[in-house]
Amino acid sequence: MNKLINVLQIGNKDWQIYLNGENKKTNWIFLNSDENDDEGKIDILSKKFDIYLFTSQSSLKFLKELFSSIPSYHLLYNSNLLISNDVSQLLKIKKSFSINIENPIEILNIIENDFSGKQLGAKLDLNRVEISSDFKGKIAFNGHVNVSLDGFFGERFSQLLLWQYNIPFDKQFDYELWPEFETSPNVSIELRISEIKQQSSNVIRTLTIPQSKLNSPFILKSSDQDIYAFFSIYAHGSGYLKIGPLHYRKSRHSFGQLIVGGRRFSDSSREELLTYFDPGDLRPPLNVYFSGYRTAEGFEGYPMMKSLGSPFLLIADPRIEGGSFYLGSEELERFLHKKISNCLKELDFKANQLILSGLSMGSFGALYYGSDFKADAIIVGKPLINLGNIAKNEKLVRPGGFPTSLDILNFLTNDNYFDRIKRLNERFWKKFNQADLNDTRLAISYMLNDDYDPTAYRDILAALKNKKTSLIGKGIPGRHNDNSQAINDWFIRQFKNILAADFQRGKKNGR
Repeated sequence: MNKLINVLQIGNKDWQIYLNGENKKTNWIFLNSDENDDEGKIDILSKKFDIYLFTSQSSLKFLKELFSSIPSYHLLYNSNLLISNDVSQLLKIKKSFSINIENPIEILNIIENDFSGKQLGAKLDLNRVEISSDFKGKIAFNGHVNVSLDGFFGERFSQLLLWQYNIPFDKQFDYELWPEFETSPNVSIELRISEIKQQSSNVIRTLTIPQSKLNSPFILKSSDQDIYAFFSIYAHGSGYLKIGPLHYRKSRHSFGQLIVGGRRFSDSSREELLTYFDPGDLRPPLNVYFSGYRTAEGFEGYPMMKSLGSPFLLIADPRIEGGSFYLGSEELERFLHKKISNCLKELDFKANQLILSGLSMGSFGALYYGSDFKADAIIVGKPLINLGNIAKNEKLVRPGGFPTSLDILNFLTNDNYFDRIKRLNERFWKKFNQADLNDTRLAISYMLNDDYDPTAYRDILAALKNKKTSLIGKGIPGRHNDNSQAINDWFIRQFKNILAADFQRGKKNGR
């Protein structure tokens, strides 16, 4: 049974008279902002709610009192209210949403759909692709990155490619679609969707989405029935075409990506990164956490970062199969650097009030982008830094263990085989060796028998030999994936120790 959404409406008219019992997913509590029932108000205001809804002018007088209890991105207020400068600042800090309240049923639907449920995101990968036998041009599959087609696609649109498996979509939700593709100037594509009623073979709707409408995620509106969605690509023209994975995510519309408050960035090549910023209690430090490798798209580490109390920034990489180690175009990497800088600026923090962190794939992001900042600390577990070596080890050290490493090698380099390995390794070391880490503390837990990047910890020690960087290390017996729990425990313990020692947050927990 799904958990009810606890909603506190503060206003001068209880919306439950309009909802007519339709709020089956919410526990709706009303507080009359015009009455003086102090005992009743104290009881209500002492409780925690998922959504805070301010509907009348008088409701705003409770904002300061509730401020510390309201989660970021979960305050909705009437767009017709007169907002003072002080109140405006509080609403901005809480990342609040201004809404038109003329239709309470519509607001209820928004709360029950866009503000409920876990993040849901995945991709249709290239293992499920079938190319039309009518296409006579050149075809090259590039791992999980893309399939490249070169030739004549026809005078008119015709089916070129399809994904063999249908995807079940819930009738309650809209979904966002983001296909990865690249075309030469004389080639055009369409994305076509056939909706099949579940438990039948009836096609109830067919949609054609032209290329011009794919510059931003396409919202697939609910058909009011549970369906299976069948996807195909139509093309015409002559030249080349590259098709990558098709991403699909439960839509939260204007309220975020994957989770309320989540944001996406895509560069000119349609490569994406996802971010989520929570200002927390506005006190230093800003904790940045890079998600590890994950085939399910979305953010990792939210409960952990939230529990620390500080402002935090989550970063996720949905590319290839489970991420591309936060490396990409200059445009993409510049965005990520600017995102961290902008969060610091918004909080009015300095670089030494910043902690970067990550596990496994996330360790690369923390160390790579941490090299750009004179941060207070960088905390990582199971460090992976020599990406070229990780791909090289796939053949003899770890056969079949992490084939995506070969995709990443192909994706990020285009030199001959031996140069590719070396150059991909150097992407990290060129930045790390130039970094000023004299005032940065590094905390690194690593696997003593790591089969992905066996020399990572020793290489970092060697690079820091003549520097004044403080480093705490912990080796744990086993291969890369043998004892994640021990790595995680040490990781969070160091986080709490550094927060206590450097920022007087909580208590030190020992090593």
